[in-house]
Amino acid sequence: MHNIYNIYDNLLLINKNELKSTTISQLFHNFRLDAGIHSEEVQNFFNCIETYPSGFSSLEDLGYKTKRGPSLQKRDIGRSIISRRYIPNYPILVYPSDISNFGFVGRTSSIGTSGKIWFLQKDDILFSAEGNIGKTFAICDNSLKFTTNIHGIIITPKKQKKHSMQKYNTDYYIFLNYMKHKGIMDKNFRWWSRWKFCCSILGHDQVSKY
Repeated sequence: MHNIYNIYDNLLLINKNELKSTTISQLFHNFRLDAGIHSEEVQNFFNCIETYPSGFSSLEDLGYKTKRGPSLQKRDIGRSIISRRYIPNYPILVYPSDISNFGFVGRTSSIGTSGKIWFLQKDDILFSAEGNIGKTFAICDNSLKFTTNIHGIIITPKKQKKHSMQKYNTDYYIFLNYMKHKGIMDKNFRWWSRWKFCCSILGHDQVSKY
């Protein structure tokens, strides 16, 4: 993963421009004066992306939408039991905190409910929205049928595609991990809907070989 991070660093570094100070209109647009989005680190990062020669896109532009994970409260799923032990025929529960910093699920729980629960699907990305913000897990198939809780954000395709979005899904997941590695998530999380991605970097040949 660190090899990929180095590639991103090199690709963005060549496009580094002189940073302009935050304007009054930007402060009013973001509704906060103390937000990390105004820090030099975050401004530099997104300035490199916004001026990247091949352009940039938001998650929405790339065909994704976001939603909160399900509530596990009694009023929403009825009576429930959750155990860290594996219980046959019980659905699997993955807390966002179960995801490692490199995008692997470290442990799971079993959950039994009297009501219905919904599961994450192939091509979804589970994103840790609270606590250790920015940990991500890309779902490449439906072999691990699991749900999560409200502390996660689900990044999911807007429409069901005839073809899998797995290639793009993996690219976005890696770039999100890169943003966490750079410390951007901690300072810029509340503006996730405005995150931007360099399209050509996501599919770059140097990255694909890994």
